[in-house]
Amino acid sequence: MKYLYIIIIFLVACQNEQTKEESSSAKKVYFDLAKMVQLDIDNNTQQSCGEEKLVSVNGNTESKSIDILDWKKELQILLDCDINKPNWKGKYEVQILNDGQKYIYAANSSKIPVRKMTVNYEQKSGKVISVEIEKKTGTALFSNEQQIIYYPEKSFKIKASQRALFMKDFNSEVDIKFLCKN
Repeated sequence: MKYLYIIIIFLVACQNEQTKEESSSAKKVYFDLAKMVQLDIDNNTQQSCGEEKLVSVNGNTESKSIDILDWKKELQILLDCDINKPNWKGKYEVQILNDGQKYIYAANSSKIPVRKMTVNYEQKSGKVISVEIEKKTGTALFSNEQQIIYYPEKSFKIKASQRALFMKDFNSEVDIKFLCKN
């Protein structure tokens, strides 16, 4: 249980202040991750979904099932990765592969924390299978890297490593599966 609190503190502490989004009527330039995550927040809240959480910190693993959640808070880490922030417009290069089954959004500035987002689509239905996010922040004294894989309507996984001068490296992995009754 103590590792669960450590990882939650770690994830919250590592989040950068994000600018407020433009009004919902604004046109999205890139993939709309926020809209997809909001659908999961609404669905999981409506269905009173719980979660199964597996947390590993520096090799120590702990598992827990949680029944009642604040899904907005739980999925905030994904909402923070939305690349449609007004000041990021034009800061991503888009590459389309496999006849439109894979979209890669790569930041053209190292100052943007969301360095890369890969969206994988199902061939026949065009439904999003997964969203892979590479996030990196840091200075000469501190660095934090996160790899997030989000499976809409199912789960998400976060692998994180934190390095700081004069401190031991901190590695963690969180795997969250949605537990819905329907």
